Amino acid sequence: MNRASRIVEYLRKENKKVRDQTEKIKEDLLDIQDQNKSLSDVNACAGASFDSMAKQTKILSAQNIKLEENLKKYNKQNKQLECNLADRNAYFKAEVQIQNDYEKAMEQIVELLEDKWCRDCDLVQRVNSTYVLCERIASSKAGNVY
Repeated sequence: MNRASRIVEYLRKENKKVRDQTEKIKEDLLDIQDQNKSLSDVNACAGASFDSMAKQTKILSAQNIKLEENLKKYNKQNKQLECNLADRNAYFKAEVQIQNDYEKAMEQIVELLEDKWCRDCDLVQRVNSTYVLCERIASSKAGNVY
């Protein structure tokens, strides 16, 4: 009997070890299941976030394409405006040159009439008045230049 009781005692100890190991494994299994659930939740969030980012990327790409098209259009318009400005500047310079030439010619005419050629004071006065009137008109037009 002694031997039987030792065997029973040994088996009880082994049974207790196995039950303790089983409990430990069950606890570990529960921990692993909790971790698995947490990881699954994180994965689902990451997947949703990734999908959201992919949609946002598509939207931003489409907007970038539109912006690039607009940039090309605006650059083309800018070049056209620069050409228009250059044309207007050339026109303005030509007008200024014409006006300067006209003023010099009028001054020479007035000087010639006053100094040498004309003894008719009324004619000199009328030419002078016309010259002054032309100067005023030129000045008022110069104030309206864009």
